[in-house]
Amino acid sequence: MDVSIDRLPGWGAIVVCGMAFGGSPPFADTHLASAIGKRRPVLVVDRPVSLHKVRRDSRAGLRQVDEGMWVLRPIATPGFDRRWLAPMGDRVIARQIQWAADRVLPQRRLLVTFSPVRGLLPAVRRDRTVYWRRDLAAERRYVSSVELVENRNHELLVAADLVTGVSPDLVSQSGVASEAHLVPNGADVEHFARPTDAPPAELGDGPVIGYIGAVSWRLDLRLISEVAKAHPEWTFVMLGRASVPVPRLPNLRVLGERPYDELPRWVQRFDVGTVPYLDNPFNRASFPLKVFDYLASGVPVVSTPLPAIDGMEPFVRSGRGPTGFADAIREVLSSPPPTDECRAIAEQHSWAERAARVESLVAESFESGDRPASLTA
Repeated sequence: MDVSIDRLPGWGAIVVCGMAFGGSPPFADTHLASAIGKRRPVLVVDRPVSLHKVRRDSRAGLRQVDEGMWVLRPIATPGFDRRWLAPMGDRVIARQIQWAADRVLPQRRLLVTFSPVRGLLPAVRRDRTVYWRRDLAAERRYVSSVELVENRNHELLVAADLVTGVSPDLVSQSGVASEAHLVPNGADVEHFARPTDAPPAELGDGPVIGYIGAVSWRLDLRLISEVAKAHPEWTFVMLGRASVPVPRLPNLRVLGERPYDELPRWVQRFDVGTVPYLDNPFNRASFPLKVFDYLASGVPVVSTPLPAIDGMEPFVRSGRGPTGFADAIREVLSSPPPTDECRAIAEQHSWAERAARVESLVAESFESGDRPASLTA
């Protein structure tokens, strides 16, 4: 059923971020909140700041960032993300969210949360709750209390009115939800497709095999190293903050983090954009934003196998192991899809489309009358 967003007139949205709002690079939280903000009034709830750090954080409190869009950075009690102190922190945070929402939003509200750490926030009044699942919730490297996050993730799956997942794995693992919908990450087409200056000279003249993003535990560095050794005629470039050691090779350049505004200039010079992820549950449940960053730049993609990007050939090819990965790169280099076609694929998956999709699913839930038991008024 095609449900027009006009069936949700006069609504505002509260978007609870799991990652810092407006960071560089921006995460899905920022992109979706900004896209919804072009459609209706939005209150973004940024990650809280602890009471003892307030003086060092000029962003604490409520501020307007655009027409019809406000950001609240709540001030919380110390230890607000830890298991035993979280309930007290929630009460303090929820009061501030409710106060801000009453100031800037209409009475009818949609709450979209990316944050299993914050949970349901039952004291915050809303008419519908959407739980946007971006990753596996309780990855030990990213959370203070695995048990707290696992419990709150379960509560959100049970009580949210709508559950979405960015990958097939996340949708299939949302078993306690009444229904989960596949809504992948989106594309920042306007940013990555814009005309840029000449590419940086240090990228050279030969084929450039690029990667943007954190150089972290998620990458298969052995695969990257073996492919680089086997193909000295290719230049491998990695743009991102490195938290793990990378092999030193003549044609493997780790150039560090670059500002988000500068990335299109680099990425548009790539001949192939890569997603060389390890095969593990966290990565299989993900939908890397960089896939659409590459495509919006006009650059085809080679990835290790990920369920979320199956079926996107010839714009996104997969290769398993060093040989398969190198073969996929070679295929792309020998017969690259046209730049405009890569960008056209990205445009079909814009963040504006994702915002409209979520809102339409909410409207459909009203029409069907199928609503789970909610903890909200």
